[in-house]
Amino acid sequence: MNTQQKIIGTVVIIAIIIGAILVIKGVQKDSNSDSLPEGIKAEPTDIVSDFYQAWLEARKSTSTDPYAQNLQNSESLTPALRERLVDSEAAFRENGTDPVLCREPLPEKLRTRTIVKSDTDAQILVLGKIDISMTFSKATLAGRDGFWQITDLSCDVSEEAPDQGEFNFDKEGYLLKEHVPSPHDPQQWHLVFKQDDVDGHVVPLLLNEASVCINKSQENSCEESMLFEAAYVHLQGNMSEAGANVKRIEFID
Repeated sequence: MNTQQKIIGTVVIIAIIIGAILVIKGVQKDSNSDSLPEGIKAEPTDIVSDFYQAWLEARKSTSTDPYAQNLQNSESLTPALRERLVDSEAAFRENGTDPVLCREPLPEKLRTRTIVKSDTDAQILVLGKIDISMTFSKATLAGRDGFWQITDLSCDVSEEAPDQGEFNFDKEGYLLKEHVPSPHDPQQWHLVFKQDDVDGHVVPLLLNEASVCINKSQENSCEESMLFEAAYVHLQGNMSEAGANVKRIEFID
C-alpha cells in the first residue's frame, strides 16, 4: 500500500469515528431532552397565582393587554392550552371575551385555594372579589418531578354570590373523614365528588345549626354523629374559601 492510500484510509477512519461520536452525542442529547420534565419547578399555587396575576395586570393596563404581552404562550401552560388561548384571541379582540378571567368587571384582586393536589395532579380555584360577587375560575395542572404545567382553565361564574363571597355548591359524592386522601384533614368530614368527568375532587364540609340531614325521608338538624364513612349523598350548600357550608345532606341508598 502506497503512502497516498494510507493517508486516504486514515482520513476515512477518522471521518467514521467523528461521525459515530456525533451520532452518539445526538442520541444522548435527545434522550436527555426527553427525560427532562416540562413546565416550571414551583408549587402549583404559585404557578397559577403568577399566571393569573400577570394576566390581570395586563388587562388593567391602558397601554397593553395579555395577548400583546404574549401571555398566551407562557411556559406555565401546556402546548395544547397555549394553542387554545391563541385561538381565543379573536373573540377577545372582537367582544372582550376573556378565556382566563372569564367575566367583567375585572376583580379587584385574586386569591387561590387548592382543592386537589397529588404528586402528578392539582386543581386550584381562583377567586376574585367584585363587591359581593365572585369571579370563579379553575386551573388544572399536571406535574412530574416537581415540574408543573397548567393543562386547563375553566370558568364557572357566580353572578350573585351569597354573603361573604360564597357560591352555590350542589354535588353528589361520598362522605369521607378517616379515609380522606392526604393532604386533607382526617379529623374533618369531606365530600369526594366528580366534576367535568374527573373523579377525586375533595371539599371540606362545614356544618352549622342550619344544616339539615335527610335519611330515609326523615329530616333532622345535621350533626356529625349522623354522618358515616363512604355514605353516598346529595349535598347542597355554599362554597367558601374554607370549604362547603352545608345547607342540606340527603343520603342516597
